[in-house]
Order: sequence, then structure tokens, then C-alpha cells
Amino acid sequence: MFIKIRNISTTMKNYILLIIALAAFMGMTSCKTNEKNYKAAYDKAVVKQRNGIDSLTIAKIEKENNAATAIVKGDSVRLITEFANMVDGKYTDVKRFNVVVAEFKQIFNARSMRDRINSIQKDAPAYVVMNNKRLYYVISHGFATAPEAADYLKNIKKRLKMEVPLEYPWILEVPR
Repeated sequence: MFIKIRNISTTMKNYILLIIALAAFMGMTSCKTNEKNYKAAYDKAVVKQRNGIDSLTIAKIEKENNAATAIVKGDSVRLITEFANMVDGKYTDVKRFNVVVAEFKQIFNARSMRDRINSIQKDAPAYVVMNNKRLYYVISHGFATAPEAADYLKNIKKRLKMEVPLEYPWILEVPR
């Protein structure tokens, strides 16, 4: 952008050019946004949206809501009821109460974990089921009753003799 300036002294022209250059420089450097600014603005908006409750408290509340518990044989266990489909096999092979030891978004990972469990566990085959959100659950053992599943869950680390991927394995009840 060139502007023809007439009837102005050279010194004045230099001052005008200097002012334009300074304004352009300040415009380029003064309003830099970065990830830190975006994160701070996002956190403020989230806190405002949740009526002043901080994110740690929200996370605890959501975790408690997701962890549905039931009392089985005097013990409190995480028991979730949802429909699930057998991935490899027949739906009739799925038991009513299933001990979930791993959750995956990809079938390959679920099958790999199932095969590792089957190489260790000889009394019953592990299997993979999928819920309606396309999450693949690795079932180490299925049972007809909740007390049997709760007993297995209580001693799961001794029975599997391997590191369980989930921090808290749980029981999946498949409605019939």
C-alpha cells in the first residue's frame, strides 16, 4: 500500500513511516494467543457453566455416577446391567453375570487380551462381547449367578495370575 504524500517535508514523511512501522510491529506482537491462554479461558468457562464447581469435584461426581454398585453376599461390587453381543461365537454362550477384566475400542486388542487369558486360565474360556457403544469387553469368566461372579471377582488376581488391565474389574449383567 503506497500513498502519495505531497507537500510534506522529508522529515515528516519519515515520521509518518516510522509511526506506521511501529503500529504494524505492535499489532503483530501484542495479541499472541497460545495454548495457555486458551486453556485458562476454557477452564473459566467450564467452571462458570458448572455453577462454580471445580473440575476435580466434577470428575469425582462423574466417577461415582458411573460406578453402579450392588451388594452381593455382603460385599459391594461394581455391577452394570447392559445388553452385549458376543463377538466370536453365539449369543447363547454369554452367561448372565460376566467378570469384565478389560475394555477396548478396537477388536484386535480385545482378542489379543482374550488369547492371553485363555493361555493362562484353563477352567473356562475367556470371550469378548461388544456393547451398543462399540466398546469391546474382555470377559475372563461367566457365571449363572451374581454370588459366583462376586466370589470370582474377589480373588481375581490369584485366579488369573496376571496383571488385570482394569484398575477395578467389574461384573456385567446381561439381561435375558
